[in-house]
Amino acid sequence: MSCWKLKEVKKLIQKTVFFCLPFSDMRSRFIKRHHIFFKCGENLFYQPRKIPMDPKLIKIHNNVVVSADVRFITHDVIHLLMRNIDPDLSVQHLGCIEIFDNCFIGAGAQILGGVSIGPNAIVAAGAVVTKDVLPGTIAAGIPARKAGTFENLKAKRRAECEKIKAAGMDNRTEYEWRKFDRKHKQER
Repeated sequence: MSCWKLKEVKKLIQKTVFFCLPFSDMRSRFIKRHHIFFKCGENLFYQPRKIPMDPKLIKIHNNVVVSADVRFITHDVIHLLMRNIDPDLSVQHLGCIEIFDNCFIGAGAQILGGVSIGPNAIVAAGAVVTKDVLPGTIAAGIPARKAGTFENLKAKRRAECEKIKAAGMDNRTEYEWRKFDRKHKQER
């Protein structure tokens, strides 16, 4: 077996093992132990079950949470079309992605190549990030645009935590259902 084929088989086995890891913390440790990304800082929480196609084009700094089904798109395959039109256009287009400290990437978000996120930034669930997410901002939508600030969300979450503590609710599920019912009874 050629050296190239052996490397591809090893990558396939690695991706299969990664996919089968049942818990996010196990996937996070696997990423660090096997040097999957170009750079991976401390306190990574990684929920996706798939390793991106070109993980060496991704840098992740410290204290980053990547939710389920996030996709990192570091390349396209337009060169396959172009090479049939003009052989000089057969070079694959690549783009790096960098996620700085204290960032959250929501479930189902797509991050395109050539983008940097943060620090202290949030990408909302389902967002498609085509441009940089500036430090301290929340980006949402398709394409992602500024939808708020990190500091405002932090203050809102702090107030919510204080409200929960003040309610003295030992049963968090019960508290959430009461809050839900109050909200929806007003709408009916």
